[in-house]
Amino acid sequence: MKAGPVLRVKSGDTVEIQTLLPTELAQEEKRPIIYVRHWEPPYYPPLAGITRVHGIILMTLRIGADGKVLAIKSESSDAVKSGFTMLKNEAERVMKTWTFGCVGCPVDTPFEHTIEFNCLLDDNSPTSTCQVVMDLPDEATMSTGPILIDHGGPPPKTSKKRSH
Repeated sequence: MKAGPVLRVKSGDTVEIQTLLPTELAQEEKRPIIYVRHWEPPYYPPLAGITRVHGIILMTLRIGADGKVLAIKSESSDAVKSGFTMLKNEAERVMKTWTFGCVGCPVDTPFEHTIEFNCLLDDNSPTSTCQVVMDLPDEATMSTGPILIDHGGPPPKTSKKRSH
């Protein structure tokens, strides 16, 4: 079975073909690929949900040759400043349990990677639920629905009127 032509060019037509230059191709091939070997899901800190704290935390990780996180530098990329410590502490706690790998990194040499933790409040989610979406190795999103606070009092009374 013979396939027909995929592209037909008539005399006088202009054809533009974009390709990577050899130097660009070499740079693409040399770019390391970082991946997550082991991770534990984060959770939205309950106090942060109750106090409606949310935002984005950018975390720059220093990762050892064995894949373990050696150091973390965290910063807020938005106006979460008042509750930043709550979210930062949880994100860093979880991140310290993760291990990474790198293809194309120098052997036996630590490397760096930046991950973005998005902490979202989702009023459309069921009450007191937490959802985690991982787009690894670059992003993790934690969201929480409205937090229901039980003050320990008696349940509200219901009407006992009968209809006749």
